[in-house]
Amino acid sequence: MKAEMALVGNPNSGKTSLFNELTGDSRSVGNWAGVTVQLEKGRFYYQDQEVELIDLPGLYSLHTPSPEQRAVGEYLEKSVPDVLINVVDSTNLERNLYLTTQLAETGLPLVVALNMEDELKKQGVRLDAGALSSLLGVPCVQISATRRTGLERLLKTALNMALHPYLGRGEQLARLYAPELRQYMEQSRAGGFRDKTGDWERRLSAERYRVIGKILPQVTQASSYGKAGGLTERLDRLLCHRLWAFPLFILAMLLMLYISFGPLGSAMMRACADFIQGLLPAAMAGWLSRAGAGPLVSGLIVDGVIRGVGAVLVFLPQLMLLFFFLALLEASGYMARAAFITDKALARLGLSGMSFIPMMLGFGCSVPAMVSCRLLENQGQRRLTMLMIPFMSCSARMPVYALIASVFFDQHKWLVISCLYLLGVLAAILTARFLGPQVLGRERSFFIMEMPPYRKPAWHAVWQSVWLRSWDFISRAGSALLIASVAVWFLSNIGSGLHLAAGPEGSVLYRLGAWIAPLFAPLGFGYWQLAVALLTGFLYKEAVVSTLSVLYSSLTAAALPELLSPAGALAFLVFVLLYTPCIATLTTVRRESGSWPLTLWMLVYQIAVAWLLSFFSYRIILMFL
Repeated sequence: MKAEMALVGNPNSGKTSLFNELTGDSRSVGNWAGVTVQLEKGRFYYQDQEVELIDLPGLYSLHTPSPEQRAVGEYLEKSVPDVLINVVDSTNLERNLYLTTQLAETGLPLVVALNMEDELKKQGVRLDAGALSSLLGVPCVQISATRRTGLERLLKTALNMALHPYLGRGEQLARLYAPELRQYMEQSRAGGFRDKTGDWERRLSAERYRVIGKILPQVTQASSYGKAGGLTERLDRLLCHRLWAFPLFILAMLLMLYISFGPLGSAMMRACADFIQGLLPAAMAGWLSRAGAGPLVSGLIVDGVIRGVGAVLVFLPQLMLLFFFLALLEASGYMARAAFITDKALARLGLSGMSFIPMMLGFGCSVPAMVSCRLLENQGQRRLTMLMIPFMSCSARMPVYALIASVFFDQHKWLVISCLYLLGVLAAILTARFLGPQVLGRERSFFIMEMPPYRKPAWHAVWQSVWLRSWDFISRAGSALLIASVAVWFLSNIGSGLHLAAGPEGSVLYRLGAWIAPLFAPLGFGYWQLAVALLTGFLYKEAVVSTLSVLYSSLTAAALPELLSPAGALAFLVFVLLYTPCIATLTTVRRESGSWPLTLWMLVYQIAVAWLLSFFSYRIILMFL
């Protein structure tokens, strides 16, 4: 027998953190609305019982016309879980319990997880979970998802509820409502979760808040209520200041890049490279020689597999540093402020601060960033944000930056990479400026966002986030990039007649690259090797590095300068930054937008922008060299 449990709650309530703690699943956890935009599933065992856990999108109400509400409503109507676990932010009970009252009205088995117990104690507030259980008519359990406390009690209670659902149907709460509203609720319940409109719903909404206001003094120490936010308010006076907020945000981003790709990150990368590109290939080549392996097999394993995949993996330490700082900013609550800080600037482009969320996710990976555009209110904003996201430099491009910058601009590597990030943001802004009027039309929306308090990061959660993002990078290198590297090695060693080529110039890959290379000659990198690398980068951006590593058995400081001048190297970096995203991103755009024209336009537009800006970058730099 399998028990199905569903997590539902407000954004910032810690719902997804609880999901990851229970299942160990990989997902982005952030202090903003809309990070979870689709239903996610995970499995685990508790007391020899298999549990399927569903993570529902964060929402404030069951009766709002939002994508999150539609997703939750459809799930509750079509796939009734054995028990609902309503994750509640204990430090903001008045707002969070509004959704609790609606969930109780559904008649589904319900358990309330009173999260952030540790933060509530710091505020000097005592919450009587037993009294709240009696008043709501459903079990309430105090937990802290990030500190891993109370989870055993929660699972025991939820599993007991799944086996005995009559224990938590929430009928007790309805008795607190006015008689005429109770009668309306009983009559309308059969009409579904979205069939409550007009004056009745407004009256019922006011009644819910009246009941919550009546409950709170009975379950909390009211005299201590309102002490929260002292540190948060002091920090916000500086970090959200109308003059200093944006410069401090830019400074934080630059500091993050400096640490990741400056002296510390570079030293870590070189240590990793010494092993992956030095000791490991040499040891493997020696072992293969002693084992009697021929040159074809030895070349495939050493040059095709180890050097191809290893050329990407050497940059893992720098990416882990970057992932660490991003996780730290998310866990502390600062990322939500970043959306607020950028709202005014985005409003000038016809967007809102909510567009910042998908754009920020784009620095990690464009695919989930495209999916998160669902949280935007209107179609015009969603499509314009989708056009901007690919210019946010995803982590897959980082190995290319680090490689080229290390060879040509080692002393100023972090500055070059920072400028690339800023150029990508500028390209996105100009895209919105020029295409916005056509894409948006007259559609406008307002930005309303709740600011979570600043929190001391739970280090195990931060490290979990770093590990999951790093593992995603490693798994791509071990699967897709492995296949791509082997394919590139074969095509660079096999001629048109499927025989072993005498040299690279006789290979299939050379013919393909030589056909494309003239397009890049005006940009300063019109060589077949670089053309092929850009072509494989269409599949996975990391493949640019692995392809070059296969074509050159060792990507040392002496190899790349054969193809690139410093001006050509910068132009190449600009092109990698701006040209079309990977095929997975384009597929996601097609699915999320439902528009082939938009997808094809994105493909053509980004290639054109990349070519033009690379051309101008190359020509301008030549003037000063």
